[in-house]
Amino acid sequence: MRTASCLLLACLIALAPLPPTAADEPTQVEAMHAKAVAAHAERLAELAAWCQKKGLYAVRDEVFERLLRYDPEHKKARKRLKYKKVDGAWVQDTRYKRPKNFKPANLPAYEERQREVDAAYAEALTAVFDACTSVEQLAWAANIAASWAGARPEDPAPKAAVRRIATRRYQMLFAAGRAKELAEVAESLRTTYPLDVEIRALLGEVEHEGAWLLEESVTAKARRALLQAAAKKAAAGAGELRAAELDKTDYMLGVTGLEAIESKHIRAVGTIGTEALRTYVAALEGAGPFFEQAFGIAPTRRKTTVSYLLSKQEEMDALLDRFPGLDPKLAEQQKQHGLHVFWADGRTLCAGPIPPEAQRELCLGVLFMVFLYDTWFGEDSAMPGWLDEGIARHLSWLMTGTRFGIAVGGRYGAKDPTVTRNVPDAHGDWLKAANARLGKLPSWDLRLRMGKGIDAYTAQDSMIAYVLAVYLLEGRPKAVPAFLERLGQGEDVGLASTKALGLPLPILEQRLRRFLAEISK
Repeated sequence: MRTASCLLLACLIALAPLPPTAADEPTQVEAMHAKAVAAHAERLAELAAWCQKKGLYAVRDEVFERLLRYDPEHKKARKRLKYKKVDGAWVQDTRYKRPKNFKPANLPAYEERQREVDAAYAEALTAVFDACTSVEQLAWAANIAASWAGARPEDPAPKAAVRRIATRRYQMLFAAGRAKELAEVAESLRTTYPLDVEIRALLGEVEHEGAWLLEESVTAKARRALLQAAAKKAAAGAGELRAAELDKTDYMLGVTGLEAIESKHIRAVGTIGTEALRTYVAALEGAGPFFEQAFGIAPTRRKTTVSYLLSKQEEMDALLDRFPGLDPKLAEQQKQHGLHVFWADGRTLCAGPIPPEAQRELCLGVLFMVFLYDTWFGEDSAMPGWLDEGIARHLSWLMTGTRFGIAVGGRYGAKDPTVTRNVPDAHGDWLKAANARLGKLPSWDLRLRMGKGIDAYTAQDSMIAYVLAVYLLEGRPKAVPAFLERLGQGEDVGLASTKALGLPLPILEQRLRRFLAEISK
């Protein structure tokens, strides 16, 4: 037997009001709920009266106890159960004893009537819950459903209502981008329904090797190997690589030891050695087919790309002094800052003096940026830094297996100790480094970082761009073209994320954090 105070508490929970409206009047759902409760109390009173007539006295008192949950002041129920008010509170006489059923043969008929009463209440409450149109109303509905489930533990209807309300709250919070509240509801769903496949699917999770992971984490684990195999195949299938004659521009540089290798779209001239030049040309020629494998769309190629790959600083200085038509300001900038890779004109890349594998990696990244520009953004558009330092750089990593540094303030800062702190070497594990560096960061502020140009980038920006690139290219490959197309058309990044990825920007950040934690293990 529950005490009067417990019954009153349960009733207060069930009737818990929503936050007051501006007019401080009951909302539509509150009015609907009050009507449903009053009707249910009336049906319970009728059921108790029927039990009295049929000699089911024990059951009658049980019904009266249920009735008090919905109508605490019901006089007949209080009298039958021997309650009295003491100092304004209902107190049950300690001498009360539960009577026995005089005619147990009537129990089956009672159970049928009880089911009818419960079904009518379930229908009325379902209508109330369905009328809830805001997160706040659903939170209120969740309290009602939880109280209902507690009162009728053997009835599946309230349990189903609790589950349905929780999933609707999740969906509504998700759509609104309310990440903090969403995380709380998601954790509650995981705890309450740990093996519910539908709930896990709602949360974007799949079971993998005995654990529940984000679907994109599982996709990424498999796709990376496929992308690396495609990159290797693309480079191997670059076609004929042939030695080429030096041209007038090559001779004008006055650099000794130059040789040239060319393919269908790439011509490389340099002093780094024949084999290094051939490897370079094969990689850049394979960049087009690999881009098509990664995005499902062939890039629009410009005219043949020419690259100068030099091994000594004096050779680079000679190029800066003698390359035809090179902007003197650009030449001076390169001398002052020592940038590793730059465009001498619209089709000529210059790299050095850095190791040949670094030249190949950086120039691949530049070429992938050209593909991104031409495919989605247009030559004259302002490309955000995250695409350069994220997508383009990750594509070059997939082809080369190396990453020599990160861009900070427009410079590729591999030699800067403030940049490379907590960053692995060229062949290291950047995922673990990113997780260590970003895991405890309070906010990634994706909108700000995705809007920055590369000249404003910090090491932290570059790391986040890298994680976003891995997520898109490996975890969400089918959605990437539509996402980039929307951004290329100038659409707001938040709207593009919602429309193309199905993730409001705050939820994308939340997703990225978990994705990084899962795939860096």
